[in-house]
Amino acid sequence: MATAPICPTCGTDMQQQQDRLVCGEGHAYTDLGLALATNVAVVSALWRAIRALEDDAVGLDWLATRRAADGRQAAAQRDEAAAARDAGSTLRRYAGQAQARLDALPAAPSVLERNRVDGEPRLPGRTSEG
Repeated sequence: MATAPICPTCGTDMQQQQDRLVCGEGHAYTDLGLALATNVAVVSALWRAIRALEDDAVGLDWLATRRAADGRQAAAQRDEAAAARDAGSTLRRYAGQAQARLDALPAAPSVLERNRVDGEPRLPGRTSEG
């Protein structure tokens, strides 16, 4: 379990320095900038995982169709595809909750640009899916 905030840019621990948090690599954030960057990273990671699970389900369905002659293997692959879809549905709920937390912050993600103290953020923008 982390005992200090983690830098959303490089993943190292951050320390308080005056009015900002700075990591060992020198990335610096204000409190609001860190909250925004962390929430953007969570939402983006959830959507990447959802896409991967959906791709996995499509691939498993495709394999099940190709292996229809082997009933047991095809059924097992259909079950795995259904499990991947269920996991994706669960992550979609979490992604919605994470997006709601991001939307509740007192500034839009474009504020990342203004709240980063040391230059350009290397984080993805908000997802338009959902």
